[in-house]
Amino acid sequence: MKKHYLALIALLISFASIAQTGPITGTPLSICVGDMTTLSCTPPGGTWSSSAPGIATVGTAGDVLGVSAGIATITYAMVGSFSTVDVTVNPVPVLSCGSTGTCSVCAGDSTLITPSITGGTWTSSMPSVATVGSTGMVTGVSGGTSTITYTLPTGCFATATITVNPAPTLYCVTSDCAYCAGGPGCPIGLSGSQVGVIYTLMNGITVMGGPTTGTGSALSWGMQTTAGTYTVTAFDPSTGCRNTTICNATVTINPNPVVMGGGTTAGVHVCVGSTIPLTGSPTGGTWASANTSIATVGSASGIVTGVAAGVTTVTYTLPTGCFGTISVTVDPIPTITGTLVVCAGSSTTLTGTPGGGAWSSGTVAVGTVSTTGVVTGIAAGTTVITYVSPAGCMNTAVVTVNPLPAVSGTSSICVSATSTFTGTPGGGTWTSSNPAIASVNPSSGTVTGVATGSAVITYTLTTGCYKTMSVNIITAPAPISCAGGGSAICAVCVLGTMTLSSTTPGGVWSSSTPSVATIGSSSGVVTGVSAGTTTITYSLGGGCFTTAVITVNPLPAPILGPSIVCAGFSITLTNASPGGTWTSTGTAASVGATTGIVTGLVAGVETITYTLPTGCATTYNVTVNPLPCPALGVEQVTKASVEIFPNPAHDEITISMTEGAFNSLTITNNIGQVVIQQQLAKGATSVNIRSLPSAIYYATFRGDNGIVVKRFIKN
Repeated sequence: MKKHYLALIALLISFASIAQTGPITGTPLSICVGDMTTLSCTPPGGTWSSSAPGIATVGTAGDVLGVSAGIATITYAMVGSFSTVDVTVNPVPVLSCGSTGTCSVCAGDSTLITPSITGGTWTSSMPSVATVGSTGMVTGVSGGTSTITYTLPTGCFATATITVNPAPTLYCVTSDCAYCAGGPGCPIGLSGSQVGVIYTLMNGITVMGGPTTGTGSALSWGMQTTAGTYTVTAFDPSTGCRNTTICNATVTINPNPVVMGGGTTAGVHVCVGSTIPLTGSPTGGTWASANTSIATVGSASGIVTGVAAGVTTVTYTLPTGCFGTISVTVDPIPTITGTLVVCAGSSTTLTGTPGGGAWSSGTVAVGTVSTTGVVTGIAAGTTVITYVSPAGCMNTAVVTVNPLPAVSGTSSICVSATSTFTGTPGGGTWTSSNPAIASVNPSSGTVTGVATGSAVITYTLTTGCYKTMSVNIITAPAPISCAGGGSAICAVCVLGTMTLSSTTPGGVWSSSTPSVATIGSSSGVVTGVSAGTTTITYSLGGGCFTTAVITVNPLPAPILGPSIVCAGFSITLTNASPGGTWTSTGTAASVGATTGIVTGLVAGVETITYTLPTGCATTYNVTVNPLPCPALGVEQVTKASVEIFPNPAHDEITISMTEGAFNSLTITNNIGQVVIQQQLAKGATSVNIRSLPSAIYYATFRGDNGIVVKRFIKN
């Protein structure tokens, strides 16, 4: 035990004599993968080691190399002593260029460099060649190379070399151009080109020409007819770079104006001396006529004036030089020929040249005009006749309508008689169409009947206007005859009528004493007014007439007497005019022809007539009432008596009467209907009334002793 203790003491004495290592020094202690830092430690002669050679290695001289991201402990050791220090190895970012990994871009284009670790900053070594944004978006500026550096906050960085390929050289598109719609278009080209570069002509997104390979000289795509801005894209197949022109050409298609007149573009007509407005759209242009000797046009107004018949072209030009035309036909003013004076009621024919036009009259109350130019005078005065040619050109003429004279005279003259005709206004001349029938004095108008027949008498004024009147030369009319008799001596009653006639037609009837009888002037119907005589004249005019005397007989005096009679009874009528005859026309009553005794037969109204030997008559209405008759009361008293019992009765009634007084019985109800009728036997008689309904009834008894009416009640 003592021996071991002594050995431990000896060992401790040995350690105390060994040198101690100092702290490890050196910077930085944070490096990037692939970077190196040098460490040192005293005393020299020690050994260096790394706890994680996969993160960092250390050489014999203390040189530490970063291998991969992480922390490694570096140890410096000597016998009996060692020192340590932690070295942090930071990762280095990896850069990836674009979608293909190729770090190239065309001038003017961009490509994105993507880092494996975010949070760093970007710089370009040659901003004049390429710039880089905060997101790693690299934009080519000009041909060349530039180093793009991406640095993390740890100081670790990565670089990428960007090659910027130049864009094809820009040339200008030639040239701006404007042309009118329907024109050939505008020539479009490129001012120059690069050999091998492919050029395409564009209008917006539409390809208009190419692709065309550059020749080193200017290019042409010919005439272009589509409006718009023309650009050219250039593509260099060797670099894949493109460019688009910035000095472009614009093609403008200016519209041609629309020229119209009268609502159409097909051409217009205007009459010589007339105007018609033309319109141009859009506005702002000027007008010109190709032949001002045919038609002129206001340069600003567009109003065309016809000068002479013919056809010319009117042009409307816009400030752009674009123009439109319209044909203008100048039609001649038509002519009107013919007689311009006409009599009222007569016609004159006018002719319009050229034909086929339309006629009209300004005052149709003076004169009318037909579609063929026939003017008919209506009344004295003047009217303006207008003729419009098929082209619409118009001319007028004033037509004077002279009045016709007025002629009056007798339409009928007897042979050898005379009548003077009158013409207004005076100064005219009279003529006869047939002097062998009727002659006329040329100046006085006195017409003389020569022979039976008719002639036309004409009165003509100095204007040539005339009026005619037909005259009949006649003999005296045939004698007057009475209707149904043929006698020249006729009679009619007061208020009666009769018709007179003559076999000679056309005459006029008249009465010498209208207070006795009147007559229809054309009908010949005579109406008696009062008793007496009158002379009826039938006149043909011209002094030819015949007459007849008409006697108007008086009516009989009024009929006097009762106007009501009961059936089976009689009344007597009288009339103060003697010698008449009584008649009845119906079945309600009869009348004695000479006595005037009216006997009622059945209920109704009977007309009783009293007629004198002259045929004149008067009438009287008699009302026949049924039994029981209010005019008689309930019972008519006679020499005999009759009784009914019981009264009221139910099944039968018993009749008691003077023997042989009555021989018939008629029972009627209260509306006059017969319900029982039978012969009566002598003495008391029973009558069955069982079938009769309960009511009031009237029993009428007839016989040599007269009539008796009794009332009874059936219960």
